[in-house]
Amino acid sequence: MARDLLVAADLYDLERLRLMCENILSESIDVGNVMATLMLVHGRHDCWQLEGSCVKFMASEPDMYDVVQATKNSTNHAPLS
Repeated sequence: MARDLLVAADLYDLERLRLMCENILSESIDVGNVMATLMLVHGRHDCWQLEGSCVKFMASEPDMYDVVQATKNSTNHAPLS
């Protein structure tokens, strides 16, 4: 639900809601959702905090290379907007 609200907050320029969604999503980043979260915020200039959290998580995760390769080899993903 936070993903959908983030998209709506971005669309309607609701800064406080966007920040709340970013905080929730930042706290729930894991190997299973980091790539989808990064694709969600890609191109959204106001979501730098969440993007930074994703990049920081990826840099600290020892198995992240395998996750990225699996994502690249599965299906083509489009940004979720």
